[in-house]
Amino acid sequence: MENELSILIVEDEALIAETIRLMLEDFGYHVAGICYGYDQALGAVCSAEYDLLLTDIDLGEGRQERSGFGLVKALTACRRVPFIFLTAFDDRDIIRQAASLMPSAYLTKPINPASLYACIQVGMEAFRSQQPPAPVAPARPGFFYTKVGRRLVKLDWSAVYQLESVKNYVLVRTAEYPYGLPLRSSLVSVWQAMMPVAQQARFVQISRSMVIDRAIIRSYGAMTVETRYGVFKCTMRPGEGYTGE
Repeated sequence: MENELSILIVEDEALIAETIRLMLEDFGYHVAGICYGYDQALGAVCSAEYDLLLTDIDLGEGRQERSGFGLVKALTACRRVPFIFLTAFDDRDIIRQAASLMPSAYLTKPINPASLYACIQVGMEAFRSQQPPAPVAPARPGFFYTKVGRRLVKLDWSAVYQLESVKNYVLVRTAEYPYGLPLRSSLVSVWQAMMPVAQQARFVQISRSMVIDRAIIRSYGAMTVETRYGVFKCTMRPGEGYTGE
């Protein structure tokens, strides 16, 4: 799907798969499909349209050749896309086997939104830069990946000067993309859940639908804020975001 990072999930436990799906959709990603077993996944990994594969290692088959390991061997034989291993094991031998297949990243269960989001961003970066896999800490990286048409784009959070909520999307504006790149998410989710904590403090909320970087502000009016990128309405009352400082 254009303008949305598309992810294929392979997970034999339906509840976990559904939880991952909801997390991904909260991040504004498109879930290309969910496969609950090896045979179903084997058909999808080479035929479905997606940008990233999330696959559990243990697919309940009891045989390594019909596990996530066997699946990514089939994947790498037919196409080149990043993949991330999900596993309930923290056994060094399992991690060693996983690393030998050169995943973009791997993540141990139970999975939380912060670690999943960080894992995806770092995994996409590792794939593009051809870096070796490494354990991913649940810290939010200083960049994120999105799509412009069918082109994958990496943006640094430090370049973002405005977030604006428009219907079901948030427009992320930078000097390079002044019209905004759409993320299918909420303003609160992008600002407070996806953006690194260190970057959040740069922003001030001036309306229900907009936050801006304090550094671009030139002056405040009674109901407006003048910035280097134009004048915006300010509708937040003191204590709700805008403080009139």
